[in-house]
Amino acid sequence: MPMRMTPKNAISLALLVLILLVGALSLSGMVPVFGGEPKVDLKIHYRRQIISAAYKVYGRPELKFWVAKTVVRNVGQVPIRNLKISYYIEGYTSWSTPIKYDEVPPGGAVVDLYYPKLPKKVAQQTSPVPTSLYIKISYDKGGRREEIVEKKSLEVLGIHDMVYSGLPPEESTPSFQDVFSNAPLLAAWVTPTDPVVREFSDLGNKLAGGAGATLSDREALKSMEGIWNALLKIGVTYKTEPSGYWTGKFAQYVKFPRDTILDREGTCIDLTLMYASLVGAQGLVDTYIVLVPGHAFPIIRLPQSGAMIPVETTMLNSGASLQQAIQTAAVNWQRKFSRGPYLIVDVKTWQASGVTPPELPPLPPDILEKKGIKQALMNYINAVGGELRPFSTNYFTLKYPASWTSDGGQDDEGNYRLWTSPDEGMQLYVSWTPFQGSIGEYVAYIESIYEGVQRVAARQGQVGSCPYVLASYSWESDGVPWASNDIYIACKGVGVHLSLMAQKSYWDEGTANAVWERVLSTFYPTFALGG
Repeated sequence: MPMRMTPKNAISLALLVLILLVGALSLSGMVPVFGGEPKVDLKIHYRRQIISAAYKVYGRPELKFWVAKTVVRNVGQVPIRNLKISYYIEGYTSWSTPIKYDEVPPGGAVVDLYYPKLPKKVAQQTSPVPTSLYIKISYDKGGRREEIVEKKSLEVLGIHDMVYSGLPPEESTPSFQDVFSNAPLLAAWVTPTDPVVREFSDLGNKLAGGAGATLSDREALKSMEGIWNALLKIGVTYKTEPSGYWTGKFAQYVKFPRDTILDREGTCIDLTLMYASLVGAQGLVDTYIVLVPGHAFPIIRLPQSGAMIPVETTMLNSGASLQQAIQTAAVNWQRKFSRGPYLIVDVKTWQASGVTPPELPPLPPDILEKKGIKQALMNYINAVGGELRPFSTNYFTLKYPASWTSDGGQDDEGNYRLWTSPDEGMQLYVSWTPFQGSIGEYVAYIESIYEGVQRVAARQGQVGSCPYVLASYSWESDGVPWASNDIYIACKGVGVHLSLMAQKSYWDEGTANAVWERVLSTFYPTFALGG
């Protein structure tokens, strides 16, 4: 016999169906469980240090250098409603405008990033300043507002301090990329518009004869060489990094290019940043900073061919030429660095993205003069002459410093030309005359004209089909010691004599040697070499 549904049974069945329905909906997150409360699981990741030199990057979300990352998970059975998150760095910012999340469902999560706009005053700090980061989280709970405030310790570093790893420990791995995650911020240390950098760069470019660095590869390399030689002239040297410099774990003192120039010394990263800034001041802005385990060096892209030119800037320490520094950097890259981990910072791209230098304190406009740098370079520029100009006869060609004054005619040796440096401390002399004797007879004839001159050294050689003699001399003029380097060539009925005469102090400091090497490299005796 079928069971009859009584009113009591009907009510019980309806309640059972309702309970099952609510339970199913609750599991799906569509309706809350009656009597439940939201439950928050909070994780806060933050940077332990803020790099003052690159303080501008933290306020640019597109660069992704957040200061704090807050992860809020809902581990309860009801939604978290009206969630708000805000931040505050004590002494540097006010409370940020709260970011609101209307609802976080059970099992859901939100990730909130803090990009503070820091004040300019951080660029005035010369040492780390400890401070506190506050994170405030609030949400609705049981008809009231629940609020959580977390406090974290951090440091705002001094303007020269760089910490290579910017990731929180819980997010960092031992990989080279993570250990040097802050590497792009080195672009903030490249300062081609700094007045000190620009003035020194212009002096170096003047030493190169006023090269138009952006016009061609040849002009770019001339400018690069002039800047390199200017650094050699003032004695910039490499200073070994302290122990632990490349660990990525500690803040390290990194100089701005102005300081490296004025101090005349720097670590490999200091020299790299300085050289990139100096060539950048001449328009060679396609520069790159290469970081490899334990070392750094710059690469400069040439404007015409796009060729990438690496430079081993630590070779300033040994007085090497730019060409030697380029060759060494290329060999090191091929044999060692390219096979291991490395990072390349594209300075132009990162600076265009917002990794720009801080506001550096103004220096006296004559700071290079006060440090003795400008005068040393101007003396050198005037002596070497920057650009070389050609001079030729039927028997030879050569180039002389463009800033030197010229005189010529005939003297006891025959036809001659004499150029004198602006400060009259050096003279370049060349003579040519018909001569039928041997090279020994020619030298003896010229030396017979001298008075009070002592030969210091001499050696013979061969150029083309003709013998030559290289000799050096010393003497005094009005109580001032002088010296000279000379070359004699006698052949085919012609005698040619080339001499650089300079006060001995110019030889001692290397200026006269630089002039002699430049001029001698352009000297081409056409009569001896067959035209």
